[in-house]
Amino acid sequence: MQHRPETVSLLIEQRNALEDLANEASRKKAFLELLLSHQGAYTQKLRKEAAAYQLDLLLKTTVLLLKGFVPAEKQSKLLLGYPSFLIEEDSWLILVQNQEDCTTLIRQLLDGQPRALLAAGKQEANIAESYRQAKSAMGILLALKPEQQAIHYAEHEFLVKLSHANLTASAGTVVKLEDTADLLETLRSFINHNCSVSQTSEALNIHRNTLQYRLKRIESLTGKDPRNLLQLLELTYGLLALYK
Repeated sequence: MQHRPETVSLLIEQRNALEDLANEASRKKAFLELLLSHQGAYTQKLRKEAAAYQLDLLLKTTVLLLKGFVPAEKQSKLLLGYPSFLIEEDSWLILVQNQEDCTTLIRQLLDGQPRALLAAGKQEANIAESYRQAKSAMGILLALKPEQQAIHYAEHEFLVKLSHANLTASAGTVVKLEDTADLLETLRSFINHNCSVSQTSEALNIHRNTLQYRLKRIESLTGKDPRNLLQLLELTYGLLALYK
């Protein structure tokens, strides 16, 4: 079968367009990897490359890390105003250089996105540092699963540092609960509701006696009583250590 000249020309144009898109995606990925591993002052070459992505490396930057995020049309338009990078199938990185934008932007990004989780680093001169903070804060969000969708590193710095502490004796306690989803959920809820039996049982939609039974089961399996403040701290550390 022979193609007409104009058809061949169109096919070549389409192939070249696809190759250009693939090359641009590859360049963007390589640039991001370089940016997230870079320490110290930025070179003039890197600053010039960053400018192509609406990024001024002389300004401080806040990194927003999103998971479970599939942008709707309004969010896709929103992302065009910021240097944004798709890093996994449903994970995005957004670089914000105007700190005043952050609160509004976070609200707009999460609007109509019930599955999305967002972690924000601090405003830093080094983007790799803000990314490290956002990634660590996301670990706290995944570990404790509080009711809110967004977390700020600046407000949870202690928990991040606790999660990275090398306390090997306590790190393995919560591993024993990994096969019992209801006990992990109970522990998280008990932590997030400030050890309140009434609030935890209401949040889990279970009877208070059922909650007490589960708390005793947690103690039996881990050797740590969640109703004891200091032992609950050890359990919290064990939970955080799973996601650091």
